[in-house]
Amino acid sequence: MGDRNRALEFADFLHTTFPRSRRIADIAGGHGELSFWLNEFGHESVVIEPRGSRLPRKVTRELRKRAIRTGVVTTIRRITAAIEDVDLAEFDLVAALHPDQATEPAIRAALTTGLDFAVVPCCVFPLDGSRYTREEWLDYLAALAPGIRRSELPITGARSVLWRQAEDRTESTRHAGPL
Repeated sequence: MGDRNRALEFADFLHTTFPRSRRIADIAGGHGELSFWLNEFGHESVVIEPRGSRLPRKVTRELRKRAIRTGVVTTIRRITAAIEDVDLAEFDLVAALHPDQATEPAIRAALTTGLDFAVVPCCVFPLDGSRYTREEWLDYLAALAPGIRRSELPITGARSVLWRQAEDRTESTRHAGPL
């Protein structure tokens, strides 16, 4: 499964690489740990997950403690749907941490809508059913459009990030991010 800190490290990568992204679609976000950390960094993240799931107790407890301490109630919105069934117009960034079958659909949805994206692929699930090694899978995904870059997170397990900033941004608003 990988490193226990993977959600925090990926949230930090997203915050650093896409500092202007306020509304983030957390694709196949499961229990919402990535969204929790994105909220900690000041972003508004929405979990888009086809399977219904709830926040882990530790996250719920932390949100409750913060609400008591600060008087501000933080909620993590959830949409129970596949990425293909969601209108992404309200988002600035598509993010996916180990999204399994949603990997290629998440990248294609971001490309179709012109959104920035960052995806950490884990398992190999190509839409066309082809067989790839893990490295071939990353190469295949990176070849879906020009400008897709690859970075590595400081975690164990699947750690390659495929990411792209939309081309319609001016150079003054771009942030190169880690290489």
